[in-house]
Amino acid sequence: PLVARYVAGTDICEDFLGFVLCDSGTSGKALAQLILQKLGEWGLNLDRLRGQGYDGAGNMAGRLSGCAAIICQSYPKALYVHCSSHCLNLCVVAASKITPVSNMWSVLLEVSIFFKYSPKRHAKLESVITASNEGATVTKLVDLCKTRWVARSTALVTFKALFEDVVTTFEDISTGTRAEWNAESQSAASSLLRSITSFEFSVAFIVTARVMARLHSLTIALQSSSLDIVRAYHQIQSVREDVAL
Repeated sequence: PLVARYVAGTDICEDFLGFVLCDSGTSGKALAQLILQKLGEWGLNLDRLRGQGYDGAGNMAGRLSGCAAIICQSYPKALYVHCSSHCLNLCVVAASKITPVSNMWSVLLEVSIFFKYSPKRHAKLESVITASNEGATVTKLVDLCKTRWVARSTALVTFKALFEDVVTTFEDISTGTRAEWNAESQSAASSLLRSITSFEFSVAFIVTARVMARLHSLTIALQSSSLDIVRAYHQIQSVREDVAL
């Protein structure tokens, strides 16, 4: 997709131009030629091109043969800016490699898989949720997004809301009879119960959930079509100060 961001008077505007099929490949050179060709066909004056925004993939951001660098050779004022929201996502990925946090994410993934791929286990969780909160609208856990890490904030909020019900479900399964649950289900439930009620998991979860809640609102703000660099700077500073408290 190609999107144009421009200034009309005092307003910052952002318009979707269209999807472009990359028949000639996805190398930096091929993409640069395709972008310039399409912008020209659409009647845009490329001499007024003042910026380019992509993710950090090598074919887009490479200093020598990346798409941005090739376009800059013809239009030096079209400075490349790494997508701010994507940068934030990369920061979250790096921070999540801290051992306690990484372990916490692994446990949440295991909990999600435990219920997701077993209709019987999921039905048990739903029954526990309904029994404790009649009329509940949330009756299942949210999967962890594999690419947009900031979007995992929703999964954390949901897990926190259903935490007591998840614990109760694990207790019922692990202490149930073999007629109700097989050995694999009971063993897994017992292990996951110990994991989610451990001190290390609790601390990592609470801290991560608090930080991710602030980052989630920030990543939405950074993708706003009307956001300028000054407002973006102040919003980032505000989140940094809040998280540091």
